[in-house]
Amino acid sequence: YNFMNGRMFQTSLFASQLAGDSVGFSHNPYAYLHTYAIHVYLTPFLFAPLWNLWPTLAWLYGLVVLVNYGAMGLFAWKTLRFLSPQSFRIKMLAAIGVLMASGFLFTFQQNAQLILFGGPFVLAAFYFLLTRQKSRFLLSMMPWCLTSEDAPMVAVTFSVYISLWAKDARSHALL
Repeated sequence: YNFMNGRMFQTSLFASQLAGDSVGFSHNPYAYLHTYAIHVYLTPFLFAPLWNLWPTLAWLYGLVVLVNYGAMGLFAWKTLRFLSPQSFRIKMLAAIGVLMASGFLFTFQQNAQLILFGGPFVLAAFYFLLTRQKSRFLLSMMPWCLTSEDAPMVAVTFSVYISLWAKDARSHALL
């Protein structure tokens, strides 16, 4: 809401001196903070124009579901078609069943955390790692790392995984 109404990077969280340490801020002279005083995220702002079509909490949840399930479907299809071109259709049906029965909706209920906008970028990175498309791998990891301050640690862990189990793609891990 703030982003689409001329207050980019301003949070609506009230954190005054009266609130004190109870919200994690000490002796703040300003009632409203810059977003980066709380969490650092840039990539979710790419979705702000879509959210602005219907700026409600319900649409934020809807957008998160559409973006993630759309990406899960697309990259499951692409990955299975790459790994198993002869039998990817039946495997895709199984993947859709697993996705629909997965715990994503449970995770999604965690207040529509903006880190959930990173899902499509992680799935893209995995697909581009499999197909050894280094530039696209890098281009999908960058927005993932800018999703939240926690995401780069997941990227580092993913790089360790690549280094240990995909030895022919260690240059991807170094990126």
